[in-house]
Amino acid sequence: MPNISALVGLFSQDITTALVLAGLATGTPISVLAASNTTPIELTLASPFPFALPSAHVVVKGVLGNTAANHLFKDGVTNDSWVAVAVDATHIQLFNIDASSGALVPSVGNGTYAGGGTVSWAFADGRALLGQQHVAEGSAPPRVVFVPTDSDWTVRDAATSRPTTGVPRSAEQLRQAQQRSIRTEVVTFRVHVWGQATPPDPDADFDVTQVLYQQVVRSAQSLADGQFDLTPGTWTDQAPGTTQLVKVGHEFVFGLTLQTPVLDLPLLSYVPKPITITNTFALQTAGATGPQSL
Repeated sequence: MPNISALVGLFSQDITTALVLAGLATGTPISVLAASNTTPIELTLASPFPFALPSAHVVVKGVLGNTAANHLFKDGVTNDSWVAVAVDATHIQLFNIDASSGALVPSVGNGTYAGGGTVSWAFADGRALLGQQHVAEGSAPPRVVFVPTDSDWTVRDAATSRPTTGVPRSAEQLRQAQQRSIRTEVVTFRVHVWGQATPPDPDADFDVTQVLYQQVVRSAQSLADGQFDLTPGTWTDQAPGTTQLVKVGHEFVFGLTLQTPVLDLPLLSYVPKPITITNTFALQTAGATGPQSL
């Protein structure tokens, strides 16, 4: 598995794909005006991209001509999500996350744009977030925050201890098998899931939140089959003495553990390669100038 930040990014992409496909996109999709036949593909949007974060996770549908922008899954039907990096207020570049290294991989155009296309997202923050600093900050549902809490160690590596014959191995497992695993790190996350129905309803809010946290579990099954575990969860806003004066919807918090090998040599490509944007980022803080580096 890649480093922690890229791992959470992979979860965010998978959850985004599933929620948008299920009709649970957040906000109003933005129309696409152009899609460059370049590497990476750059989309021109009809209205400003709503996220001030360095990147967000989005699903692109309906682009004609330059159909690679739609990022169709191998089934030819499902639109997988992209990492959208903002160039300025109305231009985004599309990247993927390499599942074995965590590096950002640029999209590749495959034709001249011929019209159409929308950009959708699943999270009010643009993506699932990483770190305790995001738990109490002002935001809105739907929201998922992964907070790393601790790590444990076991002897056997989850990938290389599997049978070597008769069982298909992923590219990640094959890559890990090329080096000696000295330990398996078992990383534990506290996952905060905050959901709200549309329109808001105290009863339906439970169901929407359940859809969100169950999707985190489904994504764990998809991304880390046989290498994850779960701990009991709590409806934190339902504890005695809590109040709904500030927060709408409901919050569910549970534990997720993921196994990842500690190899005898570091793989530097596990660290996402920086991307330098040559245009000035339109959503920058006051007084900032010059290229933005991620």
